[in-house]
Amino acid sequence: MGGKVKAFLVNSAIKVMSILPLRNAVVFESSPDFACNAYPVYEKLRSDSEFSSKYKLMWLVTDGKEPCPGVEKNQLIYDDPKSFSKIIKNLYYRSTAKCFVMSNRVKNKVRKGQFFIFLCHGSKTKKTRDLYEIGDAVDCVLCQSHFFDDVICEEYNIKKEQLVYLGYPRCDALFEYHTDVKEKFGAAKGEKLILWLPTYRKHKNVSDEEAISTGIPLLRDSECAEKFGKALTDCKVRVILKPHPAEDITNLKAFSVPNFTVITDEMLEEKGVKLYELLSASDALISDYSSVFYDWLLCDRPMGLTADDEQAYINSRGFAFDLDPLYDKASERLKSVSDLCDFVKDVAEGKDRHLEGRREVRDLTNIYKDGNSAERTASFIVNKLKG
Repeated sequence: MGGKVKAFLVNSAIKVMSILPLRNAVVFESSPDFACNAYPVYEKLRSDSEFSSKYKLMWLVTDGKEPCPGVEKNQLIYDDPKSFSKIIKNLYYRSTAKCFVMSNRVKNKVRKGQFFIFLCHGSKTKKTRDLYEIGDAVDCVLCQSHFFDDVICEEYNIKKEQLVYLGYPRCDALFEYHTDVKEKFGAAKGEKLILWLPTYRKHKNVSDEEAISTGIPLLRDSECAEKFGKALTDCKVRVILKPHPAEDITNLKAFSVPNFTVITDEMLEEKGVKLYELLSASDALISDYSSVFYDWLLCDRPMGLTADDEQAYINSRGFAFDLDPLYDKASERLKSVSDLCDFVKDVAEGKDRHLEGRREVRDLTNIYKDGNSAERTASFIVNKLKG
């Protein structure tokens, strides 16, 4: 079926179904499924017996996805469904659900009376205006701080009136500590754990982007990996690298390096651990041009940012604004494998070279620092639906 024909049939079905009355249903979406800023809000609304008895809580997920604990099979709506029954269910809820709570794939409102809120999947670092715009598709967009007002309006092509400030729900997990999380990923008792969260270099859906040969910043060959591995064993530090969900991992090579592990979203699911629970249990973070930079500031622990391919990134994707003043103040810049090894040593010895600068940037980029953002967001949605 051609794209134009399919779009015509979908739009026609939505018009017909929009005749039906709006239904007390809230549809959640995230990438990965059951994660990011949407899932903590879902948990809050599910635990509100008065709300959950009145509203049906649904999840828009990738076709074939199985539900996670706390979600039933009948709560799933499949995005880009393959079967006729799944298509009808998708179109029905698109047309009749009163509320959509999204953090990645933005769906357009199809009728009056619907309330759409976009919780974002991180504050801005990279340019997205030409790739990912929101416009007036939603009523509200979650913003982490007034610091981001201008850049988020520019990149998402939205108005300031659409911005709401409630904190990022996923960051609530950073204020909790789960004692067994480290052990689930092989860390010995008392061993320092560094979580490495790079943003994507080669997007899995874009074929013409150049990738690092190993898929891992700084570790471009076996010699670099060997030097890094020696630093880890000498310092008794464990590093867990979690690739970005959008990363093309076909080129990613996990070297046989002691104390170094690459994990996936599937592995997190198998162990029953959310990414931000693992982040909360970590002693330090390595990242780069990822929005996790702003979230990690709430943990008030050391951070190293790789910068070996910064110019190449500027020339290709580009940044939404000048990040250097924030990065230089709040983190260690890692431009070589030697820098990386020195950072590991500092973490092992408890050295924190950017404590005051990091706190200054934290207060600039995070309005809320209390672990109650999911509760605020859930209450905001409830009040909107009552209105």
